[in-house]
Amino acid sequence: MTILDRYIIRQLMISFGFLTLILASVTWLTQTLKFLEISIKYNQGISVFFELALFYLPYIMTLILPAALLCASLYVLYRLRTDRELIIMLATGVNYWGFIRPVITFAGLIAILTLLINIYVSPASMRHNRDVMMEARSELVFSLVRAGQFMNPTIGITIYAQHKNPNGVINNILFQDERNPDERLTYIAQSGTLSIDGERSFLIMHNGSVQYSPTKSGVPPANTINFDQYSIDISNLIEENNDVNYNSRERFIQELLFLNANNLYENQQKNKFLARGHDHLTSPLFCFLYALIALATFLPGFHSRQENYTLRIAIGVSIAVVLRIAQLGLVSLSTRYPALLFTLYMLPLSACFITVLIIFAGGPSRLLSHLIQKITPPQEQGT
Repeated sequence: MTILDRYIIRQLMISFGFLTLILASVTWLTQTLKFLEISIKYNQGISVFFELALFYLPYIMTLILPAALLCASLYVLYRLRTDRELIIMLATGVNYWGFIRPVITFAGLIAILTLLINIYVSPASMRHNRDVMMEARSELVFSLVRAGQFMNPTIGITIYAQHKNPNGVINNILFQDERNPDERLTYIAQSGTLSIDGERSFLIMHNGSVQYSPTKSGVPPANTINFDQYSIDISNLIEENNDVNYNSRERFIQELLFLNANNLYENQQKNKFLARGHDHLTSPLFCFLYALIALATFLPGFHSRQENYTLRIAIGVSIAVVLRIAQLGLVSLSTRYPALLFTLYMLPLSACFITVLIIFAGGPSRLLSHLIQKITPPQEQGT
């Protein structure tokens, strides 16, 4: 690695780190508000919010790393160009490859990082967040009953307990169910406990009675039944999603590409999983593509000294955005038409090839003129 390579890579690292920090902070703040709502909904502390938000960061990084690389490459090359460093380096005999090599080397490092996050770090962090939220839902069951307070976990349900012991025993319980408009159920018990059995949650009451009170006129009066023990399933009082099937964001790459033919859920989501898996593999290619777009924007052969840099940057960024949107569109189409999966690779690879041609041809106009000369038959000279 030459001194020039180390200099350009160092400039790229500084700019890339700063831009990644800015983009990640903005995206993190806007995307993690939902975790604050979850923490409040399930009566969790601020530590749970920060834990969920922190483990969501790898997924955010997969979205911003290529964009940060594009912005950093454009900034560094723009500064080299405006400070005349680019022109001086070319005048001393440095060819295009001298600029392409460090930029592509740095892009390769970011591509490897993006791939690792896509195939392992992000799925692992998303699974961790899923487990934390499942645990929070379980803990919410025990917060449905609070000593000396009337709790309304959902419309039509009222729960009251006079005292709650540290060992979990609840004394003097009132549980009233008015969800049925035709009758009101009132449970009164001397003691009880909350219990979780697998995916179900129960309020187990001892030494009490249940009163069935009709709410319509002309119906026989209330009926009371005493019991020694009575269990109420309170699982439906909590909005839970205990689906053990991992979604596409929570699956490692081998779980996306190699599915279990005997699993009904995986068969139903087969196309979606395959498209997501191939998207994970192709997204690092955009690191190379964005680096090449930045090089094609600023290398001297691409435009004259009087060229409008702002316009060139706007065109480069617009092309990068359009290509990424097109890739997302192909991912969506691939979920319906798996035969189009190969296009996820063809788009970035063909764009990289065209960009390289533009760089070494001296610009799109010169590349177009070269192509026209190739396909236009030579004119016969008159005698």
